[in-house]
Amino acid sequence: MKRLEDERGAVAILTALLMVVLLTVVALTVDVGGMMLRRREMVNGADASALAAALTYIKNGNMTGVKDAADQQFRANSPGSINDNPGGIVSTVALEPGSTRYEGSITVRYRTLQPMRFAPVFGFGDTSPVATTATASWKGGELTFPEVVIPEGYGSMSHDKVYVCKYVGQPGQGEHLQTGQNPVLVNYNENWDGQTLFLDAQGYSVVIALKNTPGPGPEPEPVCPESPPHVWLSN
Repeated sequence: MKRLEDERGAVAILTALLMVVLLTVVALTVDVGGMMLRRREMVNGADASALAAALTYIKNGNMTGVKDAADQQFRANSPGSINDNPGGIVSTVALEPGSTRYEGSITVRYRTLQPMRFAPVFGFGDTSPVATTATASWKGGELTFPEVVIPEGYGSMSHDKVYVCKYVGQPGQGEHLQTGQNPVLVNYNENWDGQTLFLDAQGYSVVIALKNTPGPGPEPEPVCPESPPHVWLSN
């Protein structure tokens, strides 16, 4: 009988130890899984950011507004990285030496601290760094996009419109103007905060002129370049 009681006690101790191990694995899996999901979202944001940085540099011919455009696209495509991390995001945008509007590359880097829910219980830190990098390269194209400055508050009136050129196709491989009317006259939303470059799943759009008076637009309408600069992610 005593031996049976001893074995029961050993089983209880072993079960308790296994429960601790199991709970540790589950807890760390939750934290590691959260880090992987965060990085996946940040990769999407960095890709959009790099494309925006490259196109803004090509459009402006210098680094003015490049980081703002890059960070804007990162926030739009990786909102969880902003909302779930009160410590914020550290970002850098670096132009490759020797780059010009006709050929070059630009790299963006983003880093944040991911909160750890269970790791501190087991002696680990309460945050863990998550980082990602993306590089966009470009070559050629008709670099004839005019510089357009959106006035503060533009879009608050119903007649505040912009002419937009819409490009489609795989970046760097046969990009072209979208078929149909181009440029397109659309309302400018004041919440766009002065943005003149827009990315989506099919390609990108560029604001080439303003129309802020009621009635017909300017004659002749602005002309969109047929062959945009070829821009592609090279990371």
